[in-house]
Amino acid sequence: MTKYEEEFKVARWMAEDLAGMLPDEEKRALQEWIAASEGHAALYEEIRKDFKEGRRRRLYTREEVEMQLAKFHRRNRNRKLWLIRRVGYAAAVVLVVGVAFCVSLYMKQPAEKMAAVEVTSVPEAGAQLILSSGELVDLDDRQEFAEENVRITRQHKELTYLNQDTVREREVRYNTLVISRGGDFKVTLADGTIVWLNSCTRLRYPLDFKGDVREVFLEGEAYFEVAKDAKHPFVVRTADVDVRVLGTRFNLSAYEDDALVSTTLEEGSVEVSTPLGKQVIRPNEQLVFNVKEGKVDCRDVDASVYSAWKDGMFVFEDETLERIMKRLQMWYDVEVFFSSEEVKSCRFTGDLKRYDDFSRIVWMIEEVAGVSIQISGNNIVIGTK
Repeated sequence: MTKYEEEFKVARWMAEDLAGMLPDEEKRALQEWIAASEGHAALYEEIRKDFKEGRRRRLYTREEVEMQLAKFHRRNRNRKLWLIRRVGYAAAVVLVVGVAFCVSLYMKQPAEKMAAVEVTSVPEAGAQLILSSGELVDLDDRQEFAEENVRITRQHKELTYLNQDTVREREVRYNTLVISRGGDFKVTLADGTIVWLNSCTRLRYPLDFKGDVREVFLEGEAYFEVAKDAKHPFVVRTADVDVRVLGTRFNLSAYEDDALVSTTLEEGSVEVSTPLGKQVIRPNEQLVFNVKEGKVDCRDVDASVYSAWKDGMFVFEDETLERIMKRLQMWYDVEVFFSSEEVKSCRFTGDLKRYDDFSRIVWMIEEVAGVSIQISGNNIVIGTK
């Protein structure tokens, strides 16, 4: 057995052990491998700890693993052993276990590669609040303030609204929370609904909900944990899609420059309204409305993949590089150029932590997707190897 095959075998053992599916004989072999060196033991313990603390949202199925490994084998069967040594357990564990952020602690990029890469970091991220009066509040400078009879508090990256008046006014007053590139934020609305806002997102919402419907307006992406209130449905309105719920958890992505508006349900039931009509979706279903083509597609998904961003992760399942880089651009101040349409359609599966050091993410995608990525300042050029 070659060193290359050995590495992938051990990585598969790790994945199946963490999933509780590793046969006894292979489990003993894994334990022997762990005991063989302190480095092996440290690597396994770090991966196990990440799973235990919930940093990994899910394990890949055996079918997903084999499909991704087959792609990697086809691309690399004629490559020299020096490259295998360079990739080592990093690529193996990215493919099988999906913990590239852990493995990077043990595997370093070669000096010549690092010298060629200029580190692109997350820009200074912040959030601003626009009050009903039009006043702009920099949330980095304020921890507590009030508008009308509503107390607003900020703690780190979280905003909470508390209505201190039992008498509700007739006039509805709105606040708008604006998240800049590279940022995220969490807000608890007056009814107890919790909303996580992704980078480059705006949410307009009332200081206090009045009337028969709880209504907010979204541009960008947010994850909603809606407080249950059977008498007052909660409606999220975007430019092209409305989502109506009573109490549930779901992710809604509706960026202005993205032709695809996606609603992904994690718990409960929601009704999605598009120009084509209304449709109810169930947990682990995703409804995608293509604005340009005027088409609706509903499919089964793992809903946790689409909300992993709120826990500091990038999770991609057989995603094209074009869509992956569009998402990364929301977090990193970069411009992306593709050498061909073919490269845009290359696909990648894996989990990546939102590193400050963009070069780590680039390295992992480059090796697993089998493409060439060149960075010059804030410009990224992706081509074939």
